[in-house]
Amino acid sequence: IRFSIDLIIKSGLPHQFRTTLVKSHCSDDDLKDIRTLIGAAKSYVLQPFVPASAIIDMGLLAKQQYTRQEVLDLQRQFQLGR
Repeated sequence: IRFSIDLIIKSGLPHQFRTTLVKSHCSDDDLKDIRTLIGAAKSYVLQPFVPASAIIDMGLLAKQQYTRQEVLDLQRQFQLGR
């Protein structure tokens, strides 16, 4: 993963890193780790999980997700370039 991130950042091409916020899979510590990995990135976006009928893991539909306010707070804390 580090090699791929470095390759993307050093390519000089426009890019954006994204994380979909699934509460059971993504903690503050995870986001801190991701920010460390993509440290030189200019754009990092956090997007809320949106339940859909075509989801691969149907178990996610039953799990509690981040509230709108929690998503906004995480975006303010971790996003880059938006």
